[in-house]
Amino acid sequence: MLALRRAAASAAQKRAVFSVQTASLSADSLKDKERAAETAFFNKEDEKSLRRLLKKLKGQADVNDAPGLKSHVNHDVQGLKEITGLNLSQEQVNALLKWKHEH
Repeated sequence: MLALRRAAASAAQKRAVFSVQTASLSADSLKDKERAAETAFFNKEDEKSLRRLLKKLKGQADVNDAPGLKSHVNHDVQGLKEITGLNLSQEQVNALLKWKHEH
C-alpha cells in the first residue's frame, strides 16, 4: 500500500512540473505571436506611409519638372519600340506607361 501511495505522489509531482513548463511555454509563444503581429502591423503602416510620401514626391516632381517628365516618357516609349516582336498599339503603350508611372 505504501508503494502505491509513493507512486501516486511521484506521478502527481511529475504532472505538476510538466504543467508549469507547458504554461510557461504557452505564455512565451503567446508573447512571440503578439510581438510578430505587432511587427507586421507596423511594417504595413510604414509601407502605406512610404507609398503616400512617394506618390506626393512624384506628383511634385511631375509638376516642377515637366520637361524632365516628357523626356522620361519619350525614353520609355522609345524603349518599348526597340523590343523586337512587340507590336503594341498606341492605346496599349499609353496603358503601360500609365501603369508604370502611377504604381
